[in-house]
Amino acid sequence: MITDRYEILAQRGQDWARLVASLRRIEAAVASIPFEPFFEPVAQLVSHGLDSPATLAAITAPHLDACTRHVAYGTIVRLGSLTGPCLDLLAENQLIAAGLFERAILEHAARVAYYLEALTGAYKSGSWDKMRELIPKVLFGTCLTNPEDTMFEELAEVTAQRPIKPSKFIASLEAFAGTSETTGKSFFGGLHSVLCDLTHASQRANSAFCEVLSDTASGWFLKYRKNEEEKDEALLGALRATARCLQAGYGASALLLRWSFDDEMSHLVASAPGENDMAWIWNEILDPQLVFWP
Repeated sequence: MITDRYEILAQRGQDWARLVASLRRIEAAVASIPFEPFFEPVAQLVSHGLDSPATLAAITAPHLDACTRHVAYGTIVRLGSLTGPCLDLLAENQLIAAGLFERAILEHAARVAYYLEALTGAYKSGSWDKMRELIPKVLFGTCLTNPEDTMFEELAEVTAQRPIKPSKFIASLEAFAGTSETTGKSFFGGLHSVLCDLTHASQRANSAFCEVLSDTASGWFLKYRKNEEEKDEALLGALRATARCLQAGYGASALLLRWSFDDEMSHLVASAPGENDMAWIWNEILDPQLVFWP
């Protein structure tokens, strides 16, 4: 009896086996990235009023290094923890439930792409002011800023900031690893909409559990079943989309870990990833041909 989740999926056909092989390759590359300890300095925040986000009073190399590693390492471990359950559900033909995990994978990948885009933009402009605002929001953003009159009041963080909107994350992910530049059409934006339909309380997702017993001129006789029925093509498409999200999330994280920061004579200096680093990340993690082929 085959118990390995990858082997179970690979047995479903040639395209399945090819995607599984690519996933193994990507995960092997990510596993080779060391998790190194890092220092996180105390940070002083400056409040600008209730309607304006607090910013770092000053930004130094340790601040940037710590936040960058939080985002990169945090994304890697979260993607790893979400992948197994997602693949197991796809192997059981549970597309709707797998969509819950796939959406989480996509949003974590989008978050790291957003941070990478902001960091790169600050580096190119020579100004780190936007990072002074972004770092507190990335590290401390929460939906629990005002859970009044609920059973979760003790979890409230009234001085914290609201998280960044997913739509901003998705735009960065599309710019980083999307298809709009080559095809003129978004990949991740449309995928996020599909996954929202699957995860929200919508009747569209429930239709997978409903079958038509017969149809008449005046309507249909329907019956709900406890298990969904999904076409193999839809399940394979979900695996392919999940793999692309993992590529983007892992690739952006690997790029972040190639950045370095230093304070030289009270001047913040950053070093971007080198050509060899970028080539390795592209070949082993990011190359679209690992998941898309004719």
